[in-house]
Amino acid sequence: VKMASDARFGVEVSPRGALRYVAARLGALLLSALLVFIVACFAALGFFIPGIVALVMYFFSLHVTLFEKRRGFRAMRRSSFLIQSFWWRTFFLLAFGLAFVMTLSSMPSIVTGMLRYFATDYGVRILDSTLSLAALVFSLPVTAILSTVLYFDLRIRKEGLDLEVSCDRLWP
Repeated sequence: VKMASDARFGVEVSPRGALRYVAARLGALLLSALLVFIVACFAALGFFIPGIVALVMYFFSLHVTLFEKRRGFRAMRRSSFLIQSFWWRTFFLLAFGLAFVMTLSSMPSIVTGMLRYFATDYGVRILDSTLSLAALVFSLPVTAILSTVLYFDLRIRKEGLDLEVSCDRLWP
């Protein structure tokens, strides 16, 4: 997510720098993730729909914690603010990302299911696990990049972030 952000704003992309950046904010990220999980669980206890609404409303809490240095409930309020007026758009893009990951990660099981007729069960399980892991290694970063681009898109639409960045480049 941090590397996608750096690439978006023309900053040199460095895996080591991204890991250092995230490690410095790990406690705040874990707190935000825990709060979102708890709120979504309580919302889901009532019905399925409130759980989905809560997950979408607070989806960007980790992004807010990472990029705006807001923690806990402040990050959740900020995420909710960014989603306002764009809830359905955000919901469909997140659903697309989830469908992409699920489709890609289920492909190896379909292929290895067909191979069960020709190979041993143990060999097919190893192949299935290996291919599923490879699919996740590809699809999860794509989903992280999608969510980061969506987060910055919402910030641009809500508060004109690009104008602020352009001004910072012209007048440092």
